[in-house]
Amino acid sequence: MYPLWYLHALSLADFEHRLFEHRAVGPHWVSYEPRRAPDRPTGLDAGNPPITHLDDRDRNGLGAHLLFPNITFAVSAEFVITYAAVPVAPDRTRIELRARAEPGADADGLLAAARSFIDEDISACERIQAALASPWFAVGPLARDHEAPITAFQRHVLAVLESP
Repeated sequence: MYPLWYLHALSLADFEHRLFEHRAVGPHWVSYEPRRAPDRPTGLDAGNPPITHLDDRDRNGLGAHLLFPNITFAVSAEFVITYAAVPVAPDRTRIELRARAEPGADADGLLAAARSFIDEDISACERIQAALASPWFAVGPLARDHEAPITAFQRHVLAVLESP
């Protein structure tokens, strides 16, 4: 889990980044971020009927949950969106996107908002891939605290690769 809020200045503008919470659950991650203005629809969910059985916290925030190694669930009061990252080559990944919501939801709007969010990530990932291909690239030390989730994820990858 590596939240870079500035990458999502458009899609996550309505959320209070200073109150972002995340934690590891084994090789998986869960996170939550509240809206700046509770009970106000955001660009991700504007105009869609809410899922009625949620408590106030879930109704007024956004969760991003990662199932190791490649599934992300984005959840709000109005939707559940899954992103499956499927590697197709060392430098390419296919993203499989699915949105689920209550009857009457604006399916096209939900998919457009989800696509907008993922496009912000894709742009950053493409620049990182270009940098990795540079002849001047070298592996350096990770920031011990801020990048601890990356270190933990890579340890889980190695453990899976080393298991019989």
